[in-house]
Amino acid sequence: MKSTQSPVAATSEVSGKPARAPRSRVRAVATAKRPSAAKKGPALSGEQRADMEGQIAAINRVQAVIEFSLDGTILKANDNFLKTLGYTLDEIRGHHHRMFVDPEHRDSAEYRMFWERLGRGEFDAGQYKRYGKNGKEVWIQASYNPIFDVSGRPFKVVKYATDVTEQVMARMALQQAVEQAQSVVDA
Repeated sequence: MKSTQSPVAATSEVSGKPARAPRSRVRAVATAKRPSAAKKGPALSGEQRADMEGQIAAINRVQAVIEFSLDGTILKANDNFLKTLGYTLDEIRGHHHRMFVDPEHRDSAEYRMFWERLGRGEFDAGQYKRYGKNGKEVWIQASYNPIFDVSGRPFKVVKYATDVTEQVMARMALQQAVEQAQSVVDA
């Protein structure tokens, strides 16, 4: 949601107090320069806050959510994510995302470019094979979403994921059965 800048009273750079024009009762008005003041926007009403909190609660009920710094360091994760991969928050916080990735892939140029794109503010979505605690294979349908500060610069990445391991395994089993049946027919 994009908010517009609101005018604020100009302040003296020296004193930090409101600047007044000489012999005038009118305060000088300027567009805010500080990002926090510039794009903060109006306060949320009680209904708007309840709506936003309700949506976040709904996401957390059904999605595995994890937050990363721009370099891939894990900041926090919700219970669904932790349950899906079999970890506690203390076991993963401060570690890099690579702990969930196949060793061959995590050392690749493709993986480095993945984090570079996220750091530039580009999202990524798809189906990913990840590894949980004790090497447990987990397939997720996910999106990696850069989150932007009030100046429009990315400052973290949030991944929203759904565990699709059962569906992927069923599809692989079906594909294998079809291939076996085809080999019998061809023989």
